[in-house]
Amino acid sequence: IGNLTKLRWLDISENGLTSIPVEVCNIKTIDRLDISQNKISSLPVEINNLTSLQRLIAYDNELTELPIEAGKLTVLRDISVFNNKLTSLPESIGTLTNLNYLRVAKNQLTSLPDSIGNLKNLFTLSANNNEITSIPSSINGSTKIGEINLSNNLIENLDFSLSLPVLKEINLSNNKLTETPDLSGSENLRKVNLSKNEIVDGSAASSWGTVQYLDISNNKLTDLPLVSTIKQLDVSYNEITKIPSEITTMTTINNLVLNNNKIEELPVEIGQLLTLTGLNINNNNIKSLPTEIGALIKLQGFYSNGNGITEIPESFSELKELRFFEVADNNLTIIPDSVASLEKLKKVNIKNNYLTKINFNENVKVVSDGNFLDTKVEIKAISNKKIDIKVDEGINLLDYVEVIGSDRKLNSEVVEVRLDSNKGVFKIGETPTTIIGVQKGVEKVTIKLKNSEGKKFEARVDVRIK
Repeated sequence: IGNLTKLRWLDISENGLTSIPVEVCNIKTIDRLDISQNKISSLPVEINNLTSLQRLIAYDNELTELPIEAGKLTVLRDISVFNNKLTSLPESIGTLTNLNYLRVAKNQLTSLPDSIGNLKNLFTLSANNNEITSIPSSINGSTKIGEINLSNNLIENLDFSLSLPVLKEINLSNNKLTETPDLSGSENLRKVNLSKNEIVDGSAASSWGTVQYLDISNNKLTDLPLVSTIKQLDVSYNEITKIPSEITTMTTINNLVLNNNKIEELPVEIGQLLTLTGLNINNNNIKSLPTEIGALIKLQGFYSNGNGITEIPESFSELKELRFFEVADNNLTIIPDSVASLEKLKKVNIKNNYLTKINFNENVKVVSDGNFLDTKVEIKAISNKKIDIKVDEGINLLDYVEVIGSDRKLNSEVVEVRLDSNKGVFKIGETPTTIIGVQKGVEKVTIKLKNSEGKKFEARVDVRIK
């Protein structure tokens, strides 16, 4: 093979090779060498003889080092050696001044060489899924780099300002960061991923004047970072308790993801985010929704599962673009007809509430299990002299006990709710329209009522406690 003196492209990938024939390294015309998906554990030093080599494709092997000699592979543009067993990169890699792509992900690297800053033409650095603990400040010398992926490493913090003039995207997710890195010097930055770290304070993000996409989920934030240029902000799985009124500074935001925090209320100012198309507040401690949400006329997705919401404001009927509506696992007893009839609704999730009827259009896909749409006991105060207890036909196991009276108020008094099976607890609200079990399971329950004349009535039913 060494006699193929005009060969430019050699592809010997997926052949089960354990080494490269040294003769290959004598073919100085090769500009692309693909040895990927073999079992090669080392490259011969003679590979430096391939002075025309532009692309070295050697991913999915068992390489433990790169024998790069200074000043030899000067036209090399692409090194793809991801998914090997490299423990370090040689300092001589800094002599590859024409290198555009350095792909060293899924190795065992613990550091990057200081000489990486000499790679003046580097466009992409992909070093995710290693064991790197720090980033050398010399990286600021790679002034043409546009994308950095250092996710899934052990990086603790950046002790310098990352100033890369054309950097558009950086991924530092799943590291050991405790502070928001200083990225203010990278004036063209658009996308930042800092998820799955240990960041407590995200306020430094306010100085990132061009960032449009920020994922800082799965950290330890207690406050919402405010980025004026943001379009998509994900702060889910943090410890945020309050959304500030200054949220209005994010005038271009499209998608706001706040799920799995400790938020107790939404500010009325949220109604000023007129560009918002998606709002996710799942699994917080929100009990009520501000009517101002109805001003979000571009909203297409509203997600508020797992809160304690008791009412959907009528103003939601103004959300004419709403397509996805999720309010599962709340305390809703009614969905306003004006909301249910929104014309663009496609998917609705209302499961595990206390709804007794729904009126969504037939073309809407509705998930409604865990409500009380079909099975119930009605205890109705017909007059001050008569109480009617009705059990729906064919019902053996009940999901709900509903007490109905004039204007939702009883003309009778619930005097006793007794659990015959001696477990679980029942509670009755101030206006006893419902009797709600607070311990899961199936219980036998006796309900006793008394009308205004003092006559008592009772019913014994099986109730499924949610």
